[in-house]
Amino acid sequence: MLAEAAVLLMGATQLAWRQFLPAVMLSNLGIAAVYSVLGQLAQAQGELPLALGASIALPLAAATIARRWMR
Repeated sequence: MLAEAAVLLMGATQLAWRQFLPAVMLSNLGIAAVYSVLGQLAQAQGELPLALGASIALPLAAATIARRWMR
């Protein structure tokens, strides 16, 4: 969901492709790095199933709240 939000934000600002692509690539790289580090920490502590569940549940909850708020 965060990667899609970054794309929507960049599109909403109507950036040219030359500005859009580097911005989106860097934001997605940052998001991927954070998920990777958090996943590694969760696996090292034996909490990987909890981390995977949270990575699914939290974006779904955020999307549901956003939909209701935007009505």
